Amino acid sequence: MQLVTTLVNLGLVLVACGQDPPSHKCDAPWNWCGWDLLRFDTKYRPIIIDELKANGKQTDDYSVNNGLFTCTDSGFGTIAYVQVCPKGCIYGGSGDSNDRCN
Repeated sequence: MQLVTTLVNLGLVLVACGQDPPSHKCDAPWNWCGWDLLRFDTKYRPIIIDELKANGKQTDDYSVNNGLFTCTDSGFGTIAYVQVCPKGCIYGGSGDSNDRCN
């Protein structure tokens, strides 16, 4: 019940902040490149930027697109920062594969 309450509250916070949650929900526990999340839904951009800021990283286009994030809750689209890939972030393939740094 605690998890449901927390996720509902997260959704309310996103709406209150003017951010609609993304319609595409990434799956836990997979890692995703920023560009790959944005390919599914541009509503990830402010979420990615917030994650980068919270971790003291730059929020330029390179960091947004080549940031690596892990999905924390399947079906809810929440992500957590992993790292910015210095040589680019690459697609891990379909199925049970993680995106990763080059």
